[in-house]
Amino acid sequence: MKKFFVMGLLVTATSFLLLSASCLAQKGTSAKEIDAIINAKEVERIERTLSADDMQGRKTFTPGIEKAADFIASEFKTIGLQPWNSNGYRQEFVMVRPKFISASAIFDRVNVEQKNIMVVTCQPQLKIDERSGYEKAFIKAGGNLQTEARGLVRSNKN
Repeated sequence: MKKFFVMGLLVTATSFLLLSASCLAQKGTSAKEIDAIINAKEVERIERTLSADDMQGRKTFTPGIEKAADFIASEFKTIGLQPWNSNGYRQEFVMVRPKFISASAIFDRVNVEQKNIMVVTCQPQLKIDERSGYEKAFIKAGGNLQTEARGLVRSNKN
């Protein structure tokens, strides 16, 4: 997964640089000038910087992700990309890190093991009984938990 994310980010950064060069090409920039902007050495420099150990895999909630964001912002500034708004090149957003405390359930008068309970909610506490309007859902053996759970969430049912 880590390698996939790194590759995705590198492809995205490289694609952005190619897109930037393409836009320049539309304004009369020659192929020779584009080759001076995008070349194997420059792509390798960007890839090595973003994949360096001190970037900590650009993992959320680490200093490495901030360092990578600063690097990318400086690259945008260097190539002359104008910021979208007054906040510069970065778009801030909030990430929530949930902390599991406990879960318990009884279905049809039978205790459900905690490992078999899955809840998707932003509520700090959820209490459900027979009058709550919730329905049971089962994922059959061999089913894909992520796919099935996504379908249940998208159904807009309780």
